[in-house]
Amino acid sequence: MKKWRPSNPLPRIHDPKVIKRLVSKVKVDRETDCWLWTGHLHTRGYGQLWYDGMTRQSHRVSYAIFNGVIDTGLTIDHTCHNPACCNPAHLVIETLSENCTKNQHCNRYKQAQEGDEIPI
Repeated sequence: MKKWRPSNPLPRIHDPKVIKRLVSKVKVDRETDCWLWTGHLHTRGYGQLWYDGMTRQSHRVSYAIFNGVIDTGLTIDHTCHNPACCNPAHLVIETLSENCTKNQHCNRYKQAQEGDEIPI
């Protein structure tokens, strides 16, 4: 079991090199309009890339590029329910509580507090 901790914040990203790297690692699924991450995937299916000195989830980087700032502790939910998707139109920002309530049927998380154990 891992312990839940707030996600690191991400400012809006304007760096053309980062944008180019992200876009070069996605393949558009014409049926779903998902931007599927073709780079490294975490065991839970989330894309990962190196940015600003640490491994980041590709959908969070995509959100920061195309939609804006992600403050500490906020999550990015995939409206398409595909963890490999980086399409900014499929990503919404919300609190962990909102995400857990909305996705409770998925049985992935309980109402996590910092330091709580979560199944990963």
